[in-house]
Amino acid sequence: LHVEKDCVNNMKKNKLFYIIPIALSLLLIIIGVFILLNNNKNNSNSENNNEIPDIPNDILSNISYKDYKTVDDNIVVIVRNDNSIDVSLSVVIEYMNDGNKADTNSYLLNALPANKEAVVSFPITDKKYSDYNIKIEGNKLTDYISYYDDVKIEPSKIDEIKMIEVKINNNSNDTISEIDLGVLYYKNGNVITYENMKLTEALGNSSYGSRFKFPHEKNNQYSYIDFDDFKVILNGAYSVKDINN
Repeated sequence: LHVEKDCVNNMKKNKLFYIIPIALSLLLIIIGVFILLNNNKNNSNSENNNEIPDIPNDILSNISYKDYKTVDDNIVVIVRNDNSIDVSLSVVIEYMNDGNKADTNSYLLNALPANKEAVVSFPITDKKYSDYNIKIEGNKLTDYISYYDDVKIEPSKIDEIKMIEVKINNNSNDTISEIDLGVLYYKNGNVITYENMKLTEALGNSSYGSRFKFPHEKNNQYSYIDFDDFKVILNGAYSVKDINN
C-alpha cells in the first residue's frame, strides 16, 4: 500500500516536473509577443510623426499645366511650379469615352523645383476614347533632396547623325539617384513631340553623355518628323531624403 502511494506521488511529481517548464515557456512566449507588438506600435507612431505632410491646397493651386497632342500620337503635358518651394506631384491622365472613364495613366514628378517647368508624356491609348482629362495630384513636399541647381546640361544638335547630344554634369559632391531629362521638339512654335530619358546613380563631380535620336514617324524610324527648334528640359535631379536624419 505504501509502495502504491509512493508511485502515485512520484507520478504527480514527474508531471509537475514537465508541466512547470512548459508553462514557463508559454509565459515567456506571451511576454515576448506582447513586447514585440508594443515596439512595432511605437515604431509605427514614430514613423507617422516623421512623415512629410501632404501638399496643402494653397500650394497645389500654384501648379499649372498646358497639354498638347503630338504628331506621333502622344499627349505632352508641361507642368509649372510657381511656388517658392520644391514639390513632388503625380500627373494623371484620364482617357474618356462618351463621358465615361475608359483608362488612366500617371507619371510621378519628383522634386519639381520652385519656379520651374517639367514635362511628361502619355501615349494615346489603344482603347477608343473621345477626350481626356489631366489632373495634378499632390504627393509630398520635401521627401526628396533636389540637386537641380547642381546639374548643368549642354545640348548640341548633330545633323550628320540626326541626333541631339546632351552633356550632363553633376557638379555636386554627392551621387544623385536620378536625373530626369527630356527634349521638346517644335515646329512653327508648336510642340510636335517629346523624348525622355533618366540617368541613375550619377556620381558626384562627374560628366555623362546622352543622345536623343531625331523624332521619327511612329511606324517608320527612317521617316523623320520635321522640326525647326528644340529645347532640352531638366525635369529634376534628386535623391530620396532620409527622414530619420
